[in-house]
Amino acid sequence: MKKIIIASVIVLSITSCAKNYYRSISTPDSFGQIRREVYANADSAFMAGDASHNPWLFDPDGELTLLDTPAEYLLFGDTVSFNAKATLSASGDGPKGIFVPEETLTRKFRWFYTHFTYSAVYKQLEYDAPVPIGNYLTPEEQRLWTQGDQDAYRLLNGYEMSEVLSGVEDKFMDWYSRNCFELSLRSLGTQVSERTLDADMDKIYELLVEKDEGISPDDVCLALDEFYGTDFFSSVYRADSESIDRRFEDSVKVVELFCTCICHELVVPGRLLKTNAPEAEPNLLKWRVDFMRLLLDDFSLTAVYRTPNLWAFIASSIVLAGAIVSLLLLYKKGRV
Repeated sequence: MKKIIIASVIVLSITSCAKNYYRSISTPDSFGQIRREVYANADSAFMAGDASHNPWLFDPDGELTLLDTPAEYLLFGDTVSFNAKATLSASGDGPKGIFVPEETLTRKFRWFYTHFTYSAVYKQLEYDAPVPIGNYLTPEEQRLWTQGDQDAYRLLNGYEMSEVLSGVEDKFMDWYSRNCFELSLRSLGTQVSERTLDADMDKIYELLVEKDEGISPDDVCLALDEFYGTDFFSSVYRADSESIDRRFEDSVKVVELFCTCICHELVVPGRLLKTNAPEAEPNLLKWRVDFMRLLLDDFSLTAVYRTPNLWAFIASSIVLAGAIVSLLLLYKKGRV
């Protein structure tokens, strides 16, 4: 039942928009600088020179390249074509916007090796949620549902994991639908708020849940009419439905980002020591960054690798060779 509620609220938004993929490739150098290339699929207007049709989720301030022949990649099971590329530097003040990470690369010198620690932090999305997620999910459940938590649940078998996820899913959907209910009420304005009692809201919400229908301003008005035995609330909606729907849609606009997915890649110019990347190829790490992972918290990508200091090996070899020669000379001199 709760799945139907959520589906009626967001499925149309998700299915009506095409999946919006990006490919972001970060290439660090030995000096602690990061070069990042972000591929996007631009429309014909942008390709023709209309900068207002910017396909990226930020305002690119670096080099832009329009590809005559779209490049195809296999990302998370989908074949994706890109026809535009922005080349950026993570040093200094980079581009700002949603789905833009804060990247850092720190170095620690060891005689034979230099250790590098890479970090990219995608910030939690900003949106209006009148009802806190903490009213429904514990911090551990929030992390499991949006970003995963293999350490906490790695000992569960499939049946046990299914039971855990089912319970967390129900709580998450309760939270989402309750926020849609509260945002619907808010979009209806003072005419409605002045005619309703806070003490009645839980009962009215349950009335909507029992109907197995959507939660929008129109649905809420029908439930209010039924609960209070009137047609006042529906008349308020009909009198200004366009403005009310627009206010509600603006308040849940973040749902549109369900269609956004970034393949964040890191080129590793050395031996990988540790990472939280779910996919690791030779010298290449991949993370999936999407709406759900940024819904409740920041999403951090980390990797530690090392590169050899060739000059240190050469210098050490010279010193060692010199020491051996000196010892041999001393030994020979002592025998004379």
